Amino acid sequence: MRIGATTTYRELLDSKPLRAKYPLIAEVTEHIGDLQVRNAGTIGGGLAHADPAADMPPVMLVLDATFVLQSKGGKRSVPARKFFKGPFTTVLKPGELLVEIRLPGPPKGAGMAYASFEQAASGYALAGAAALVAVAKGVIARAELAFTGVAETPFLAPATKPLIGTKGDPDAIGRVAEAAMAGVEANDDIHAGREYRLHLARVAARRALTEALARAT
Repeated sequence: MRIGATTTYRELLDSKPLRAKYPLIAEVTEHIGDLQVRNAGTIGGGLAHADPAADMPPVMLVLDATFVLQSKGGKRSVPARKFFKGPFTTVLKPGELLVEIRLPGPPKGAGMAYASFEQAASGYALAGAAALVAVAKGVIARAELAFTGVAETPFLAPATKPLIGTKGDPDAIGRVAEAAMAGVEANDDIHAGREYRLHLARVAARRALTEALARAT
């Protein structure tokens, strides 16, 4: 599927094909901002803004999206997993715009989920986790897990590999959630201390992976 960068959040929510194929995008979009923000805000604007606590970037990471960037000199494609470089910082060059999001087809029967803990006043994530789990022949064939709000950029966790080939029992999911935070330099600010934020991220990871597995068919 291809999504134009100026597509509003409301248009995403109203798209039946998107809800059918990428329900995670719709699920997350329902909680972005308020009614006015969803009516006027665009998916491309949010992604290019690159707020380190935004909800949509980890979704793009687990779905392995590609972003199309355009300038007077032409177009280029950048994987979402290489797009975010720091707080409010991306690979976009001066005079370049994000014009399109390209999504590969998800694995057959994949389950997707998002879990987060929000800062009460702003609604932005203190820690959030997006997960995609695909099951084949009764065992996990693919597992993706990405975080937002934890560090200076959204990031994909490499720690999901131990789930491949398993049934994803709670203990295994718990170990993966714990391992996902190993070596992470978590933010420490007035909203949440470093250790508390890491704890929230582990809980969000367990919830997202568990729900994604339950939704996988």
